Amino acid sequence: MQSRAVLIASATIALFASGCSSSSSGVSGGYSGTVTDQSGGSGAMALTLVQKGAQVRGRWVSRTATSANAGNLTGSVGGNTITATLATDISNVCALTLNGTIAGSSIAGTYASPNCPTANSGSFSLQAAPSPASIAGSYSGTLNDSLAGGGSLSMSLTQNGIQLGGTYSSTYSNAAFNKIGPVYGFVSNSQVTIIGTPNPSNTCPFFGVGTLSGTTISGTYQAFQCSKSNTGTFTLTHQ
Repeated sequence: MQSRAVLIASATIALFASGCSSSSSGVSGGYSGTVTDQSGGSGAMALTLVQKGAQVRGRWVSRTATSANAGNLTGSVGGNTITATLATDISNVCALTLNGTIAGSSIAGTYASPNCPTANSGSFSLQAAPSPASIAGSYSGTLNDSLAGGGSLSMSLTQNGIQLGGTYSSTYSNAAFNKIGPVYGFVSNSQVTIIGTPNPSNTCPFFGVGTLSGTTISGTYQAFQCSKSNTGTFTLTHQ
């Protein structure tokens, strides 16, 4: 998947954090829901919002069928309207502008990439997210990669409400495929979304979707903004 500025990630605007309010006096909290992206189709989004006065800041994450994105957000709330700029942590992906309407415990609206060489836009619908299970900690396990074959995977996760951060490393018998880097993501009920930006920086980012069962997270992943297809499966167990 090339860097067609698939701000698909933008779709991922599922507000991270916990609890939220429907009034302009407090939308702080975590939100998660769905996104429909012009380039990437349907997907999931999450946001974590912190409001002080009319100003809001936080984090956002999104994924579609073909791409993902994550980064910081800054904006403002006025009445039942929220506007924000969504920066990105992913190389060669465009920032987004978001315009939403607050109704009760939900936020819905549209986003666009006005300063991108390849225009992209979409819509989102988010609900205040319930407090998730705590999944922070160290994980280790295995993965089966379509290019590198079988390997070992380790991940260290931090958690703020529904928002996830941390680092990961993957190792293979052919060390040329080994990778390490930061991860971003969110947890919604038993589903865990992870976005990785590996080092060295000339390797492809990836996103994975896993199911939490007890102390184990297992699922699939795929690279994006990549010249060749790269997919795989993984299983991680809390240590």
